Amino acid sequence: MKKNIIKHYLKYVFKNNPKSLSLVSYSSYDPETTFNPYSLNQFFEKKLNVYEFPSAAPELRKKEIYFIR
Repeated sequence: MKKNIIKHYLKYVFKNNPKSLSLVSYSSYDPETTFNPYSLNQFFEKKLNVYEFPSAAPELRKKEIYFIR
């Protein structure tokens, strides 16, 4: 996603004042079309905890990244 799309989504997410939030992303991304998942915390006042795990489909050779608050 591009930055403007992330900001748009977050307006609606925080409109309801959630007590928790979880996002899932992948470690590999195309900087021409996608936002760097490691930079997501810049959009949050309360920083998200970041956890990396191997993909459930090892043949994809991507890490799954979980952002949790």
